[in-house]
Amino acid sequence: MKTYALSQQTITKIRRRFMWRTYGLCVVCVSVFVAVDLWRAPDNPPARIILSAMIALVLVIITSSLALKQNDKVWQSVQIEVGDDYIARSQVRIPQMRIERSEVTSIEEMESCLCIRTTNKRRTLAVPNVLDDAGYQEIKGVLSTWTTIQPAAPGATIRSVVFVMGVLLGFGILFFSSVPWLTLAAGGVNSLLLGYVNWTLRHTEGIDPKVKRGALVVFVFALIFTAMKVHVLLRFS
Repeated sequence: MKTYALSQQTITKIRRRFMWRTYGLCVVCVSVFVAVDLWRAPDNPPARIILSAMIALVLVIITSSLALKQNDKVWQSVQIEVGDDYIARSQVRIPQMRIERSEVTSIEEMESCLCIRTTNKRRTLAVPNVLDDAGYQEIKGVLSTWTTIQPAAPGATIRSVVFVMGVLLGFGILFFSSVPWLTLAAGGVNSLLLGYVNWTLRHTEGIDPKVKRGALVVFVFALIFTAMKVHVLLRFS
């Protein structure tokens, strides 16, 4: 049996990469807020436009800071344990998840991890490729003796991107639309998609409880916001 974990140097690299992505997100969010503000009311004074940009910036910074703190705890606690006939993963707030060699049906090498699948599609284990390269290759070598490691199907990544873009588009319509039926349609579709995400998370092993709670909050927010906005639009139309 051997245990693998992320080195402090690797965690520092992950943190730096996260921060660069956050800076990019800040630029995008501020640009979108300013563009929408100018489109909806081109005669708005500069002070209001600056205020919109500052609100977007503060929200992104607060959210990103909380996410960075949370990610640090997770990555510092991740441990992969490999034995002769099993592999296990543990991290903060999640009990150790252990998969026996006899349970494994397939192993896929994805962009960010090795995904070990079992007969239960809700029971999978991910070996992150941000582990030290020697350790990751060692684990990969052991797993390759269990079954052939296949490259991930390209369709999976495409579906994930389309799904995320669909949800973001739905929220965009929900926030900025002034047409009741369009708002209701966007909110309804978003609620269905987010409901599916919540159902999947609830029935999947090894998911951080905080992730489940966060997904539930977003789902409830989408439902309430949709109902309130449609009510307001219908009342004043």
